[in-house]
Amino acid sequence: CNQTLAYFLVQQHTTRYAGARPSSWRADDIVTAEVAYVNGAEEYREIRINGRPATEPQKTGSWSTGEFATTLQDVLSPFTGAAFTRKGDQVHANRTLAVYELVVPQSRSHWNIIAANGDEFQPAYKGTIWIDKETSHVIRIEKHSASMPDDFAFKNATWIVEYDAVRVDSS
Repeated sequence: CNQTLAYFLVQQHTTRYAGARPSSWRADDIVTAEVAYVNGAEEYREIRINGRPATEPQKTGSWSTGEFATTLQDVLSPFTGAAFTRKGDQVHANRTLAVYELVVPQSRSHWNIIAANGDEFQPAYKGTIWIDKETSHVIRIEKHSASMPDDFAFKNATWIVEYDAVRVDSS
């Protein structure tokens, strides 16, 4: 874990989808928020759903936190013990990216999925991470649940985050 990550304020846009399988997913809504990284933790502010203020966003369907830094730090942490397999290079937006598949067993998973009824489960998962070979910045990370209990509200979960640099000043 990088204990010296600087303070950041970012604008997060999340499109939430639902469906029986990825080919039938439909967009439900768009959640926006300011995410501040302060003293080693993420703070969510100005949360809006479809442009309207959300007073209790975690009660509005699937909800996630940790996209900016927490989850990335967890996947790369030795405590999680993800197994990485190099899958080669990929060119995206004129950048060469190193591509790795990852697998995390349930016994080391910190991906906490909470259903609307309050049931929680931490699934094993697999995924992929893309790293810019020149800058070593993570560009994209995906996680897919490996298995869920038959009596759990969700049959599978997918989490995808894309990172990009943005200009902070106006000069």
